[in-house]
Amino acid sequence: MRPVVENWNIVVAGLWNTAIFSPHWTGKRLKSLFGIEQMNLEFVATARGTQVKFSTDRFTLIPGNEGLVVALKQIDDQSLDWAEKFVIDILGMLPHTPVSAFGVNFAFTEADLKSDLAALFRLSDSEQLAAHGYIPMSLSIQRSLRLEEARLNAILTYPEEGALSIRLNFHHDVAAAEEALERLRGHAVRYKKDGLSFLEKVYGLTMEEAQ
Repeated sequence: MRPVVENWNIVVAGLWNTAIFSPHWTGKRLKSLFGIEQMNLEFVATARGTQVKFSTDRFTLIPGNEGLVVALKQIDDQSLDWAEKFVIDILGMLPHTPVSAFGVNFAFTEADLKSDLAALFRLSDSEQLAAHGYIPMSLSIQRSLRLEEARLNAILTYPEEGALSIRLNFHHDVAAAEEALERLRGHAVRYKKDGLSFLEKVYGLTMEEAQ
């Protein structure tokens, strides 16, 4: 099982004032927290206007009106811990931002599907579909599980041709930025370990190192 690094992130849903995230303000926070002197800016045109991305070697900050995303560029524990600390710092600096939820997300792909795992995708209607000319393109299994205070949303998608796609979302509904800050603190690396443990214990999947 290989990590899909571009889909590892921390997302905070809320009503964000993106004007606050100027290069000066964001750079000041990065320097104060991690001693980072330089960051890269990227401007992306979207249907809703221009979106700004602030990138470091370890993560990218993507502020949006309805959600704040810190996307990992590396999957090591320090990068994940830094991403968490950055989100916590922003929540602490902007405590009056209406925040409704946050999630810590991981993604993987598995090319070699073992027989017991492949059996999960053999549904009782497969023969009937084939008999009537319906050709399956892909099948997803979605589970929502309680894990202590978090809700673990696990989605396994298996296309007819290609690798198994796995997405894990550790989700929290919250009433305020302060609650999100306290619930997130110290959990990002832990959720990585919890997610890997879940996939190994339930599905027999272990993570290979990213190339």
